[in-house]
Amino acid sequence: MVEAQLVSRGVRVDRAGLDGTVCETYPSAALAAWGLGKAKQTWPELRSNFAFLTADDSLLSRFVSDDVCDAVVCALVARARDLELTIGPPDDEVAAARREGWIHISCEPRELLVQTD
Repeated sequence: MVEAQLVSRGVRVDRAGLDGTVCETYPSAALAAWGLGKAKQTWPELRSNFAFLTADDSLLSRFVSDDVCDAVVCALVARARDLELTIGPPDDEVAAARREGWIHISCEPRELLVQTD
């Protein structure tokens, strides 16, 4: 389990994703929240929907993998969470979210992910 490996390395994990360096997300939920449907996206689709994404030409062959494209979507959600653009648990559910986990998504415009503040 990823969480156990992180904890064993001294990384503090807040399962609610409110503090610390990790948050839980699901690519299909994230894409749906951004109005892009739930289907997995190919690299060309990701580039079309997130125009700021780039990749070195030498890496493009790796983007044929669904897993790699899903990882890109999860990284985009992590960026949204870092910018406080994701939906966190309501106050009355924080304790449960810290026990059980909370899936972060963002309904904010995708263009906000390139903020530099």
